[in-house]
Amino acid sequence: MRRNLLWVLGMMTAVSLVFTSCGDDDDPPPVAPEVSIDNSSASGDIGDVITATISGELDGAFAKMEISKFIGTAPDTDYGTNGVLEVTSGLPYNFSYTIGTEGIENPIRFNFLVTDANDLTDEVDLVITTNASNEQLLVSFNWRYSSLIWEGAESILPCEEDNVFSFEADGSMSVDYGALTGEGGGSCDFDGFAIYDGWAMNAAQDTLQWFRADAFTGAATDTVTYSIKEFTQSQWVADETNIFGVFEYTYTAVPKN
Repeated sequence: MRRNLLWVLGMMTAVSLVFTSCGDDDDPPPVAPEVSIDNSSASGDIGDVITATISGELDGAFAKMEISKFIGTAPDTDYGTNGVLEVTSGLPYNFSYTIGTEGIENPIRFNFLVTDANDLTDEVDLVITTNASNEQLLVSFNWRYSSLIWEGAESILPCEEDNVFSFEADGSMSVDYGALTGEGGGSCDFDGFAIYDGWAMNAAQDTLQWFRADAFTGAATDTVTYSIKEFTQSQWVADETNIFGVFEYTYTAVPKN
């Protein structure tokens, strides 16, 4: 009788262990969050406000969201703390960004990394492209004189290829003639005889004027008028028409220091 009782107890223990083991096997592993954004790419003019809502389905409780900002591929370390802003208020999260001049050269990217209580993550991105006017592009870069086409031929002089022009938002401008200078009567012999002291662009932003003054007297001398044919973040091309014909100029963007 005692032997039978021990056998029954042993069988019950074994069955209990089997069921316990099966129960453990049936518990599913934690599922990573599934994060979504309703506006993954946007473009706008300077001053426009871009908005996006970040939502998610989480198996574990919400722990945090880290928002990282990039200008092109480089982290913007001025954003948040060393480029990362931590959010603990939960999802959905309403995000907004006012477009400035910082995105003229490269797109702005925000990365949203969500972590749950199980330390599992998912992430989404928002890429913002800045639409800039010709005038905004003009003052956002310096411009190196890189080509002059006259009567179908390249006519720029070597001493001119390192000339860099700077334009400011207040309408002032200046020129750095570089290390190369003309010899034997080349046009660069006259570098500095005229001062480039101002610029203006018309409302349609297809005509650019440069105002020059005599370096010795300060008196206004002439105005150079360009008809813009192309204007991008990398170069602008324009025609100048005078008594000698039509001259096509190309200026290449140089980052401002």
